[in-house]
Amino acid sequence: MSKKLCKGIRKDGSPCRGQGLKQFDGLCIAHGPTPEQAYQWRSQGGKNSATAARLDKRMPERFKDLHDILKKGLILVMEGKLSPARYAAICRGVRMILELYRQADQEMDLIRAEEIQAEAAAFLDTHANLDVLEAADEMSARQDQYRSEALVDQGFAEFEEPFDPEEPPEVVLNDKGRRRYGYRNLGLTQEFLNEISEELIHFDPRESDVSNLPDTTELLEDMQKDVEESLSTLARDDVAPFDPLTGQAITKLPAGVKNNSGSRRSPLEDQDPQDVLEMQRNMTKELLRMAEEISENKDYKRRLAKLEEHKKNLEDTEAFLEANGHPIGPLPAKLSWQ
Repeated sequence: MSKKLCKGIRKDGSPCRGQGLKQFDGLCIAHGPTPEQAYQWRSQGGKNSATAARLDKRMPERFKDLHDILKKGLILVMEGKLSPARYAAICRGVRMILELYRQADQEMDLIRAEEIQAEAAAFLDTHANLDVLEAADEMSARQDQYRSEALVDQGFAEFEEPFDPEEPPEVVLNDKGRRRYGYRNLGLTQEFLNEISEELIHFDPRESDVSNLPDTTELLEDMQKDVEESLSTLARDDVAPFDPLTGQAITKLPAGVKNNSGSRRSPLEDQDPQDVLEMQRNMTKELLRMAEEISENKDYKRRLAKLEEHKKNLEDTEAFLEANGHPIGPLPAKLSWQ
């Protein structure tokens, strides 16, 4: 589908490079309709997009039908029931149908792009101008690229070669950058929290291993401190990289910067780290509350006291044997009593 340029003239006297539309006698939406008309046209276009969406939902089934036709035809050729020439004609027909689908997709993409322009015009109460929008997108992309390179220059990220040698190097946060932007240990912290949550929910003061609870509580306190420090670092502009153009802190990752290049990537890293860290802080507080409730349980206190008594008896026995020339070696680091 060839692009027909708008017949209008821009303010500087040069020809407009916008998309000429038949319903506006060859003018683009910047020179043709009023903002009210553009808004109405977008509403109608929305219906077209809805129709396109319904069409897309049926597409997989049609592709399946085409696949079945080709598969059955190939079997018939192999069985000698269909000539290769007729099968080749069938393949050409399938390719033609696929080409029609491709053209339909391009048409829908064009409709959606024009709807976005019209929506911008309605929101800003002005005429949408394709050149202005394209220039703004290009400027934003260049700014993101410049900020990404600033992250590397200031030691928060590194360049990594992509799998495709034709593509430019990727900008990936290093450990310092992951710490600054709150991504460090997000996945590992959540794994520990999930395990501890499972342990505390099913903890029975009368049967579970009471010797684990103090260590679990200490781990939770360390994790709570780490999460608080991450939130504090995330809120500080003085430890953030800065934009060399404006001198302002780069508080949000520029588009295209990856926060992790490892193969073991947590789904949490696709979310806002501020939200994830606050969720983990609340979860840590709740687990600490649960651990405290368990430690105040009478059955837990009784079993813990029994364990301490058992441990002391072993230590006394070891001391006695050692004093009489029969050392038994160091006691195990942890003791479990049931």
